[in-house]
Amino acid sequence: SEDVEENVMTTHIAENNDIAVSEPEEVVDGKIADFNLFTIERRVEKNELGTEKVVIGNISIGVTELIPRTGCTHVSFEIASYLNDKNCDVSVVMFDTNSFNSTADYLGCSITNKSFKYSGIEFYCSEGYWEAQGQHKITIMDFGVQNNENISLYEKCQIKLMMCDFSYWNAEVIERYITSDNIAYSKDVFYLFNLMGNERFQNKIKEPLTRYGFKVFRLEQSSSCMNSCAFNDNVYSFILGEIVAEKKEAPVKKGFFGKRT
Repeated sequence: SEDVEENVMTTHIAENNDIAVSEPEEVVDGKIADFNLFTIERRVEKNELGTEKVVIGNISIGVTELIPRTGCTHVSFEIASYLNDKNCDVSVVMFDTNSFNSTADYLGCSITNKSFKYSGIEFYCSEGYWEAQGQHKITIMDFGVQNNENISLYEKCQIKLMMCDFSYWNAEVIERYITSDNIAYSKDVFYLFNLMGNERFQNKIKEPLTRYGFKVFRLEQSSSCMNSCAFNDNVYSFILGEIVAEKKEAPVKKGFFGKRT
């Protein structure tokens, strides 16, 4: 199977890295269906400095997308299930009210005090945001499509995930995001490419973007959002490894006089 660790890119690259840039191979309807490497190169030169990371509550994981139905909610649930299986105290905040109500109805759960519980995980609507932050160690923020109303919260999340669709007709959307001068934290984001073949991912995503310090992963289809496949679990393990490791550390017991027992 593919080595997930090889999909993680270094966060810093040499300023004078000699990179051969070739012409894009695919053009669809007159538009480039591959990343514009020239544009990315200019973008990197303007943004080599990192940005301050702000933690909301304890640990906040922001999941968003630029195009509807890219898998934002599905992956939010998968990550919650993964962390729950690791005995982490995790909750999910769903910022789309219709999706929150529909999910509760589909799962047969009753909504009480802005939330419902399923399979050991507490799910909150957007109005229950502060309750989720105050009562759980880890909060997964299912923002859905990124907009002006939720972007400020997303920017404050300690861990930022971006669901990506690299279909030929949508490739330009993620390219504009990565190369935008307004996204100072673009290298802090984990870009998850959903339901994409490995060969195309390696050639069109990993190979060009790893040169510039972007963190990219590929996800595979799972049977259920509450039971992700082993491949996706390996991806989540790599991204969230420190969280799970921290949870596994047992506290040292001490006696009345401060001595270990």
